[in-house]
Amino acid sequence: MKFLPRVLILVLLILAFVVFAASRPRALPLAVHTIRADDAMLRQVQHLGATHLVQVLAWHDIQPSPARWDWEYADWLVRAADYYNLEIIARLDKPPTWAVDDASALSAPPRSVPAYAEFARRVAERYRGKIAAYVIWNEPNLAIEWGNQKPDARAYAELLRAASEKIRAMDPAARIIAAALAPTNENSDRAQDDRAYLRALYAAGARDAFDALGAHPYAFALPPDAPRDANAGLNFARLDDWRYIMVENGDAGKNIWITEFGYPTEQPPGYGTRVVPESAQAEYLARAFEKTRAEFPFVELFTVWNIVRDLPATDEQTGYTLIRADGSFKPAYAAIQQLDKQFPVSSLLSLFSPSLPLSITPSLPITPSQILARDSIVHLGDSEYPAPFVPLYKTRNPSVEWKGEFYLRDADVSGVRRRGDWTLYIELMQVNDFDSRIWVNDVPLSPAFLPAEDFTSKWVTAQFKIPANALRVGYNAVSIRDGKLLPAFQQSGFTWDEFQFRNVRVVPP
Repeated sequence: MKFLPRVLILVLLILAFVVFAASRPRALPLAVHTIRADDAMLRQVQHLGATHLVQVLAWHDIQPSPARWDWEYADWLVRAADYYNLEIIARLDKPPTWAVDDASALSAPPRSVPAYAEFARRVAERYRGKIAAYVIWNEPNLAIEWGNQKPDARAYAELLRAASEKIRAMDPAARIIAAALAPTNENSDRAQDDRAYLRALYAAGARDAFDALGAHPYAFALPPDAPRDANAGLNFARLDDWRYIMVENGDAGKNIWITEFGYPTEQPPGYGTRVVPESAQAEYLARAFEKTRAEFPFVELFTVWNIVRDLPATDEQTGYTLIRADGSFKPAYAAIQQLDKQFPVSSLLSLFSPSLPLSITPSLPITPSQILARDSIVHLGDSEYPAPFVPLYKTRNPSVEWKGEFYLRDADVSGVRRRGDWTLYIELMQVNDFDSRIWVNDVPLSPAFLPAEDFTSKWVTAQFKIPANALRVGYNAVSIRDGKLLPAFQQSGFTWDEFQFRNVRVVPP
């Protein structure tokens, strides 16, 4: 009988929680769109309270030539997002020049649909289970995003189907997001009305090729609660038009993902004058989020466009950013940070155990940290050599420095500091000078120089001791700097040593 009051108390607590939860707004995940994120941006995204990151994985970066794949940046992004607990939504576009007919176009459709599908397949295969969703292309109803050609919904449907099939075969759990369309009422060679384009996409048989529809419901300086017919329908309520077309085509079971939305506080010449003050940017973004959560139950994700840095002042993307050029935050950053974005399950636990923390970081086993994969090769020097050498790093000449970034959790560092030094392993090819150096977090390793070898172009493995106190929780960096040749060996155009490396990893004792 003594057990009965406890059960009754538990039932009452559960009922109280259900009533409390029912009175709360629905959860609406927040994402931030970046172009090429770095560690500082990811920290800002996490600090903002976002759970998702929309990030361009540029095809031209990953496959710069038909036979060459470069995974260095994408590998880092996946590691970093995991450390900051951010889900990645990868946008797959920005084709390489070799894959398009018009290399001068901003974003031309691929000459070969199978080539793009193979790119998508490779990405999904490499990051199976680590990327939440893939956005296939961007605003294809604009000629500027379609190789300066007239928009073609049937051609995009073919691209979407091909990429979707390959991604689903490699990673069935990943979501496929149809490219968001640019809101426009124009019908010309330059642009197609997004509503007409979406209907044409369904008519082309694309319905089964995507799991959610991307959306860019830009409001063109109007507040998010502007009437549906304001500005000839070009406003935030455009969401209702897209939803109507989805239902019209028997696709009511799918949701819409807002993958870009923002207000510019300045624009370069030639981009119009529809800007808002920084205070209005803050107010409108917050109101748009709340309106979406309250009035658009079919919207599953809200993405703020954007956080970017170091772009030219003439780039129109900079007007939308939440971070000023000097690194300070616009008022919109704090406004979004203060939003009640989700109602976490951990709040239920806190009802039963007030002392329980709202977030619990699991104790992860100590594992080796891969910094540069075995299939990612970095070539430092000032000369282009034939195979087995790859092009100079970042195509710069000379290219004499490399930095590899990795992350350690508290369990990794605190447990190992008591046990001794870590070891860094690296595969090297053809280091000939005695002055190429290596550091971790600016602390020299032991030995402090890369070992000199011969000219046989064979891979050899070297190892270096990392002082335990050189490592820290969170962000860490390995730096390698190429050494200059001795004066007797310097020739016209040949000043730096020529070597390459791969498979860089740190391992605890």
